[in-house]
Amino acid sequence: MQFKKPFLLFIASVIILGILGFSIWYWWNTDQKLAQQRIPELTPSAEFNHRSPQIGDVAISPVNSDLIASVGPITSDTFTSNGEDNVLKAWDPRDNKGGIIKVWNRNNTKTPVLTLTDPRGKDDRGFSMIDSITFSATGERLISRNASTLVFWDAASGAKIDVFDIPSGTATFSPNGHLLATASNDIKLWDIRNLKEIKPIVVLPPKMGGQPLSHEEARSARHHNETIHQRYELIDFSSDGKWIAAGGRMYEKDSGILRDTVKIWDLEHKQLIKILPRPLPKDLQPGEYRPYIRSISFSPNNRFFASIDAYGYTIWALPEWHIRCDVRAQTADEPISFSVDDRTQIGIGVGQPIQFFEDLVFSPDGKMYAVAESETVTLYSTESVTPIALLKGGRFLNIVKFSQDGSILVSGGMDGTVRLWGVGELNEK
Repeated sequence: MQFKKPFLLFIASVIILGILGFSIWYWWNTDQKLAQQRIPELTPSAEFNHRSPQIGDVAISPVNSDLIASVGPITSDTFTSNGEDNVLKAWDPRDNKGGIIKVWNRNNTKTPVLTLTDPRGKDDRGFSMIDSITFSATGERLISRNASTLVFWDAASGAKIDVFDIPSGTATFSPNGHLLATASNDIKLWDIRNLKEIKPIVVLPPKMGGQPLSHEEARSARHHNETIHQRYELIDFSSDGKWIAAGGRMYEKDSGILRDTVKIWDLEHKQLIKILPRPLPKDLQPGEYRPYIRSISFSPNNRFFASIDAYGYTIWALPEWHIRCDVRAQTADEPISFSVDDRTQIGIGVGQPIQFFEDLVFSPDGKMYAVAESETVTLYSTESVTPIALLKGGRFLNIVKFSQDGSILVSGGMDGTVRLWGVGELNEK
């Protein structure tokens, strides 16, 4: 009997704690559901049918937000993935015949202003689609890139101005338009102020403490051996031109794992200053690689940097490079967990659908960021890391871009449709 009373007290305590814990969880989960219901849902203000099996990239003119460019592959058959039949059709990327660029005016959703085709270039998988499209800082030029070439177009007439054979995994332009950065196994910088004579400048060091090389020096066996086990797929400049970031797969000798990693260079001193490895899947085996990294981006106000992969994203506060927000999507029977400033935990309740993350972009003033998932785009407040709007429309969304004035957000995905959303009022709140 002496042991019975403490045992009963223990059982009672466990029951009380269990009831209390369930009550806390119930009210928290209910509050989360109500919070999700309170998020306004926006509908597209315009839709453009590119008539391709997917949208490879979108761009908005920096001087006229009514002009939107989209790019997709040219296939042997006419493709109407989201036409009258509204059927998503299977296709083989190796069957495409190049890339087709369409420039739209938001006031005419039926007919593009320009239609440009580029059949050039194939990558090492045999794909020949255009990977990216962007407007020049003045809006006078369109620049498209595929596996082996850069093509400069006149944005008004559609005339092809010049073609440059610069094989790379990815490429981007500095904010002032003077530099081109190309990435494959290393990061090369080029002077493009004179398009008639693109000049090689420097190759950034692949390791901490390494020295920048000339393009000629980068042909050495030593540099080849240092970079052979890495491949960059993403690249971005900070808006002030002080930093450049590149992301892709890196081989780790100790673990034998190919890992998604982001590297940051100081452009003034041409030095590698940060290495940011992405979290590994728990079941990843040595020698195995799954390309999860989707995008990297600096906020236009240079206060934040983000890296996103299929299962989560991280936002760093600059210039200290402290983690501001880390979001990890878990399995369908577990909650999604948010860590803000490594202290506050925010969650989304059990049973809500899990969707792969695809893209992240900051608004021009840095107050909001948009995250593209498979069928939705969610807008978040950068300061509070809370959702402020939900954009629904389309399938397999993988690209989002803001206009220069922050009033428009453009999305694209695997259904071959470009959608425009008016978000200016949200940005003013």
